[in-house]
Amino acid sequence: MTTGTKRRRGRPAVPQAEVPRTDPNQPYTVEEVSRLLRLHRNTVQAMAQKGRAGAFKAGREWRFPADFQERLRAEQAGEPAAEPGPEA
Repeated sequence: MTTGTKRRRGRPAVPQAEVPRTDPNQPYTVEEVSRLLRLHRNTVQAMAQKGRAGAFKAGREWRFPADFQERLRAEQAGEPAAEPGPEA
């Protein structure tokens, strides 16, 4: 390694993926959340089953409320849980 260069450990910083939204209040699907957070679909599914970020079931599918990112940040910061998402 040459002198004067710093190596970063871990994953490089990557800009957050964008998911086109026509209605800002429309809940996110598991696939959309996995793209936004750059996590595997199964990881997001497990988060939903644990009730993280206000996840709720709509029929057979899991949905995340439009403000799920703020809810996740609040959970990670240890703030009190927000109200659950709308029941469908």
